[in-house]
Amino acid sequence: MQALAIRRVASGIPFCCALLLLQTSALQTFGGPPPVTPVADPATGIGTNSFVANWEPVVTTGYRLDVSTNALFPSYVPGYQNLDVGAVLHERVTGLTPGATYYYRVRAYNADGESGNSETFSATPVIPHGLTIIPIFDRSITSDPQAAVIESTINSTAALYATNFSDPVIVSIKFVEDSTIGLGQSVTEITDGTYSQYRARLVAQATTADDAIALSHLPNVATNPVNGSTVMALYHPLLRALGISAEVVLGNPDSTITLNTTKMNLPPDATDPTKYSLFAAACHEIDEALGLASGLVGGQPPPTDYIFPQDLFRYDQSGVRSFTTDPNAESYFSLDGTNFLVRFNQNGAGDFGDWYSCFSLQCSGFPPPQVQDAFGTAGANPVPDVEFRALDVIGYTRRAPPCDAVISIGVSPPGAGSVQGGGTVACGTNVTINATAANGFVFLNWTEDGTVVSTSRAYTFQATYNRNLVANFSPTTYTITLTASPAGAGKVTGGGTFKPGTQHTVKATAAGNNYVFADWSESSNVVSTAANYTFALNANRNLVANFVPNPFIPVAGRYSGLFYDPVNGVNQQSSGSVTISVSSKGAFTGALLLGATRYPLSGQFDSTGNASVVTAAKNLSGALINLQLDLSQGTDRISGTIYGHNATMQFLADRAVFDARTNSAPQKGLYTIIFPGGLGPSTEPGGDGYGTFTVDAAGHIKLGATLADGTKITQLATVSKYGQWPLYVPLYAGQGSVWGWLNFSSTSSNDLSGALTWTKPNGPAQYYPRGFQVQTFAQGAVYSAPAPGNSPLGVTNAQVLLSGGDLAQPITDQIAFGPANQVVNQGTNKLTLTFTAATGLFKGSIANPTAVVTKPVSFGGAVLKAQNVARGCFLEGGQSGAVWIGN
Repeated sequence: MQALAIRRVASGIPFCCALLLLQTSALQTFGGPPPVTPVADPATGIGTNSFVANWEPVVTTGYRLDVSTNALFPSYVPGYQNLDVGAVLHERVTGLTPGATYYYRVRAYNADGESGNSETFSATPVIPHGLTIIPIFDRSITSDPQAAVIESTINSTAALYATNFSDPVIVSIKFVEDSTIGLGQSVTEITDGTYSQYRARLVAQATTADDAIALSHLPNVATNPVNGSTVMALYHPLLRALGISAEVVLGNPDSTITLNTTKMNLPPDATDPTKYSLFAAACHEIDEALGLASGLVGGQPPPTDYIFPQDLFRYDQSGVRSFTTDPNAESYFSLDGTNFLVRFNQNGAGDFGDWYSCFSLQCSGFPPPQVQDAFGTAGANPVPDVEFRALDVIGYTRRAPPCDAVISIGVSPPGAGSVQGGGTVACGTNVTINATAANGFVFLNWTEDGTVVSTSRAYTFQATYNRNLVANFSPTTYTITLTASPAGAGKVTGGGTFKPGTQHTVKATAAGNNYVFADWSESSNVVSTAANYTFALNANRNLVANFVPNPFIPVAGRYSGLFYDPVNGVNQQSSGSVTISVSSKGAFTGALLLGATRYPLSGQFDSTGNASVVTAAKNLSGALINLQLDLSQGTDRISGTIYGHNATMQFLADRAVFDARTNSAPQKGLYTIIFPGGLGPSTEPGGDGYGTFTVDAAGHIKLGATLADGTKITQLATVSKYGQWPLYVPLYAGQGSVWGWLNFSSTSSNDLSGALTWTKPNGPAQYYPRGFQVQTFAQGAVYSAPAPGNSPLGVTNAQVLLSGGDLAQPITDQIAFGPANQVVNQGTNKLTLTFTAATGLFKGSIANPTAVVTKPVSFGGAVLKAQNVARGCFLEGGQSGAVWIGN
């Protein structure tokens, strides 16, 4: 690489090259008001991870720069918030991400303060996917009413170069509008180099047939015909395409192109006969900015100190290189000096780098108008054709032109099937070819030159070359052989001889009730656990339907239990009850109960006791439920998991094992039960709910009770062989509930106990409208009517105590039981109290001595005979309180 001086050239022809570089520093000032707001300019020097921010000068001490990834500047690129860049008008912003868009603004400052923010400009670092032209639009264009169509046409023009050239080079070009010029002009920096250096780079990067032709006719040593100089004038973009470093002055674009769009058809397809093509003009000037220009100038002698690359391909009619500026001479662009592609312009009023695509007035047999034609053609839409060939041979790398691939397809043996999808397609196209077998044949594979390339009937590939593919078929039918194991355990259907390529189903059905289906196997490998097994028939099959002794007979029956979310605990949205009935063949039906909604379940357990179902109702719609029925451990239980939308729940259900004739439930009898309330009577019920339930010989439970807020509850349930009662009662229109497991186990104080969760929702209610969730512990005891002359509590004297609720203070009274179990009030408060000997329930009322208006407080409850006490509740003033009777 050689560092050489910058050469600046200018000419006044319609499509010309001109150069004017100006670098202006900030104007210094001392004293006075803060500086005025500077005017920002579009970014230049855009690379893969940087760009140059630019702005106009104002009278100031220096400038501060902000860079952000958001036009509102909520955050900043590290190192570029209020960055003091000093008294310069350009700053390269580095360390950026390719493809991301960045925004910048600038402020001026001096000793007296800081200006406001300039307008915001954006820039997007790029990864070049070829020769990338980045247009930068001057205000003269962005403020034009036709800016959108002007910018669109220029952008589409710029995109052509990345499409046609693969050089990983970024070229920034500033576009300016000026109605005072001809059609267009460009300004680009050039650097001197040696011919030997230039030719060596052409040889290293030659890829096309045109490159090979051009290099075979370029001498190893080329000299200027005038004085033998070997200096080359090389444009900076061309140098970079050749792999030689060449940078412009900071803040400058690689080139500036000025266009007079008032004389142009702005859309690429417009054909106003009085105007010229903006597409052609932009393409013309971009070509020149890339180095497609001549060092010859009309009215001047040929240059003696340098050679432009395009001039190396300038030949006279005899095939000799010609550098003449004689307007009467003829010169042509040619790769080899023999085949002339276009005729160069020799008219001093035009650019000697331009040409005429038409050699004669008739233009017969010559290319259509080219964008590089001198003076242009009004009303025409020129195309870039020869220009791209010229750019290729002066040093840019042209992409390979599109190709076609011929896809030939055939069938073997003939008549065994049909094929579709062959033909001629563009290279790079994804092609799918299909093979269809004829009756009596089956598809085998696709082969190419005898090699298998696919076993799929539909074969997809990218066409990059000609291919000759054969679809191979085999004339065959397939036999399905079915066997039941053990013999006689079941029936199998679906066997026989069938055509290949179809979906086929075989079925297995157990014989009688002694066996159930287990699985289908082939060569001792299980292939399906579904009794109805469907498969694609593409080979002979020898299938065995395996049956096992029926494991469901001893576990058939009705199961009941509860489910909840073990992670988040018992809550109204994910806890409830489950009931499942299992038949002697493993079929099951049942339901989940969650609030007021039942979610039906049905399915079939497999021979190992597993099953999966999906619910199809409301909140649990689509929930997957896995069930496991114990077939071997004798637990008489089904466990499972419910995968809901918002929670994963576990459940356990026990089988009803008792019956009145052969296995009577040991819990048989009449019971009283207490449901204690909470500890804060103002926010949750403070009394004790109460009731009775019975257990019959078959283990059936029948509950009737009143909770401490006055809510009545009932339930029909079954006690398990473990002595457990799954209690779940939806309440308050399904928005609340009582949930928990109760255990029958006799102690000195009770015969039944268990933890319960009592939930009430927020909503209109006479008592506790704000809702609550109470964790309580229920207690129950066997009850029998007292013998005549004995009191329900087993005592002759007792105290009555009412506390909590809305009472200002507890109410107490003394009672005695008479010979007929009647209650005798021995206190000063007016009291009525009655015990129902048959059930163990009581009810009554008592005067409130602290009430302003004398009104008796009504109450009720139940006897806990194991404790010789009675407990219950009262409701007063919107609250619930406790009742206790004992000695």
